[in-house]
Amino acid sequence: MVRAMAPRLEIDVAHPDAWTRFYGAMVFPNNLDRQRQLMAAYGGNAMALIEEGMLPDPDGLMEEEIWRDILRPSGGFRTLTEADGPAIQKQVATVLQGPLQEVGGVVCVLRQIYDHHDRKAASMAGAWGVLRESGGFPISIKRYSAIKAFIERSWVPWNCVAHLFAAYVIGANCCAARIRDGQAVKFHSEEVLSDVLAWAQDFRSWGTGFTPFRSSQGPILKKAEAVELVTDIPPRRPPLLPLRPERLAKVQGYGRRS
Repeated sequence: MVRAMAPRLEIDVAHPDAWTRFYGAMVFPNNLDRQRQLMAAYGGNAMALIEEGMLPDPDGLMEEEIWRDILRPSGGFRTLTEADGPAIQKQVATVLQGPLQEVGGVVCVLRQIYDHHDRKAASMAGAWGVLRESGGFPISIKRYSAIKAFIERSWVPWNCVAHLFAAYVIGANCCAARIRDGQAVKFHSEEVLSDVLAWAQDFRSWGTGFTPFRSSQGPILKKAEAVELVTDIPPRRPPLLPLRPERLAKVQGYGRRS
């Protein structure tokens, strides 16, 4: 019997295409053609900015690097002609604003409970329920129908990248907190991506062995499906704090009533 292998994402945080590769894996985890097209669209947009004088490149070195490091590896002009830049960017934005927030948020809450509270409170219903109240996610009137809709709409189709979503959410929140403190922060930097990759690997290791309370579906991540990161960045536990008492009470309440 041949064991199925999870998709792999090789990523070097110092490479110019690192963040774009990460977005490609999150938004198109099982579609290498679309990942390459996203890369080509990114490179083509950079070329256009140089041509329009909006991105200074007096000696032509940047244009040469974009071709060598981004466009050619993604398939060159053939892939660029196949890529619909605006449509791809719209898909990325749609995922970041919807499934990423829901799925990543649920994984973060489950991990907060696992690390800091009674693990019997770590249920899918509880984690999703408290996020619904704090984030205003769309739901139907009946709680059971709402949770079922979330599972079908977001959890099942995006489960293979749930650990990437969770790490991305934490990275965005950490940057927002630093900005509120008056620090100058660039989100799309090597520093932030290094943190996100470290946390994502830890989430994957944890999630492939963690089963929510009263769940019959097994671990929240499947080893044969969850995207595996290949990087020099070592795993690191995400900086998640305990839930505030009022949120923990809501998590426990939703878990009991589901």
